[in-house]
Amino acid sequence: MEPLNLRTEVPSWSFDPFLLTAISFGFLAPLPSIVRADDVADVENARHNFIGAINGSSVFIRSAPREDAYPALKLDKGTQVTVVGIKFKWLKILPPEGSFAYVPKAYINKRGDGRLGRASREVIAKVGSSLNQLKTAPMGKVDESQDVEIIGEQDEYYKIKPPAGTFLYVNESFVDPLKALPTPAEKRQDPAPPVIARNTSSGGPKILTAPPRPTPVAPNEEVPAGALKTETPQPSAAPAAPETTASGGDDRILRQAGGGIQSRR
Repeated sequence: MEPLNLRTEVPSWSFDPFLLTAISFGFLAPLPSIVRADDVADVENARHNFIGAINGSSVFIRSAPREDAYPALKLDKGTQVTVVGIKFKWLKILPPEGSFAYVPKAYINKRGDGRLGRASREVIAKVGSSLNQLKTAPMGKVDESQDVEIIGEQDEYYKIKPPAGTFLYVNESFVDPLKALPTPAEKRQDPAPPVIARNTSSGGPKILTAPPRPTPVAPNEEVPAGALKTETPQPSAAPAAPETTASGGDDRILRQAGGGIQSRR
């Protein structure tokens, strides 16, 4: 009977120094504590924004323009949203009422009564959800020294109002357009001054509405025919003076009134 061999065969590659070095660096390398701003969903703003209404019940508003992105909240039918961009079938919207974001407490210094905080460094706010505890989707950047409005806290995070320039997403099939919003150029345009007509029949000045100014056209943009044509009110024609003619010994007076010709013998 052969003696029991208690030695264990160990593969020689287990102690390969190069492999051990690679594994060591892999475990010891620090994980990034802050997500880069580039990781925020990249959906460009549309030139024309609009107000839309949710057309379904309990519609998910998602943290990113994907079907598998976790929902931030639900909206009921008829709730209005402001649409500022679109990518494929996803609408980019301003965060509706009830939306919030998470930021690490370690980078926020409370101020005053505790409802305001100031970032001690640049940090990426994460999309908060009223439907789950997830806080992984980047929502937007909070700059160093930027103030945030604190509305609560959870674990090592503060809940804050969504920072300016942050957005959420909804499938376009759940939104019905209601009305277009003016573009920034249209908002900057000064209204035309009113026209005051004096010496009216009522004895006092009368304020008239001036015709709208033509919409400014961007360089190299095609202008539809007649798009810049404005209608100028024409003064009403003065009544024609009486005209006298003689024909066959009969005097006939022609008078123009109300667009017709009246004759009187």
